[in-house]
Amino acid sequence: MKIKLTLVTVFCLLLFACPSSDDDAPTPIEITATNYLFEAEVTQEFYAKTLADLEQNDPNNTAGILEADANLNSYNEFLNNLIETVGIGVLPPPPPCPDSIVGELCFPNEGFLLMPAGVNVSFRILSENSEELAVVSGQPQTLPNSNGALSYYTYSFEAGINGPILLEITRVDENATLIYAIPAGIRP
Repeated sequence: MKIKLTLVTVFCLLLFACPSSDDDAPTPIEITATNYLFEAEVTQEFYAKTLADLEQNDPNNTAGILEADANLNSYNEFLNNLIETVGIGVLPPPPPCPDSIVGELCFPNEGFLLMPAGVNVSFRILSENSEELAVVSGQPQTLPNSNGALSYYTYSFEAGINGPILLEITRVDENATLIYAIPAGIRP
């Protein structure tokens, strides 16, 4: 009887000491220079473009220019604080866009949409004629190694979507909803 009790005890210890299955563990992700779109940088680009457009096309609109400048400065401060929280080197800088894409914003047809934690973002890919080509949205997950400051979800569009497009972003946080469109391109 003593041997049976010892064997049962050893069996129980082995059973509970073994590591659990990794089936429930999230798949590790690797952010590379060419597999992500960082929403915060796109929003910063939108604010900068809005200010530049006002200064060039409506220089007498002092109130509009001051508001656009305040929005850009406030967002730059937010983005700098975010980068400081996350730490330098988490997001590798993307390479320049190919010459076939007008502008400085381009991203892959599949990858990760990154956003600040607490912000929910969706985006639509529109053709140059404003025809909807794809919609990307989802339930964000916390990005590993970002100190809880970034969230992400994966996206993928059909292979035929490439070249110049219009990127329409819907950004929702605790303060407001911002919807805007910005010219972009999908890397071939």
